[in-house]
Amino acid sequence: KPLEETYQFWRNLSGLPLFMKHLKTVTEVDKKKSIWIARLPWKIGKLLWEAEITAEQVNRLIEWQSVENSVINNSGSVHFKDAGKFGTEIQVRIYYAAEVCQVNWPHN
Repeated sequence: KPLEETYQFWRNLSGLPLFMKHLKTVTEVDKKKSIWIARLPWKIGKLLWEAEITAEQVNRLIEWQSVENSVINNSGSVHFKDAGKFGTEIQVRIYYAAEVCQVNWPHN
């Protein structure tokens, strides 16, 4: 797809669950902030966090980061490059890190 169309597809954050199957929804709160809901493996639940776009260059770059005190540390970036007759080249980096839960079992 052409550069502008590819960029707009990614910039419409609510469309990310169309191809990122672990995401249930992404709801845009405003031009920078969004609420993400991800499915946990084996249908054991879901995670919800808020993120904000930290850098943006139209048709070139989108970067985001989860807000402070989120249940999950999520960040990422998408770089866009015109690939001529081949459409658009994209480079995606996504990082997730959840808090580790510790369970204290009774000692015998």
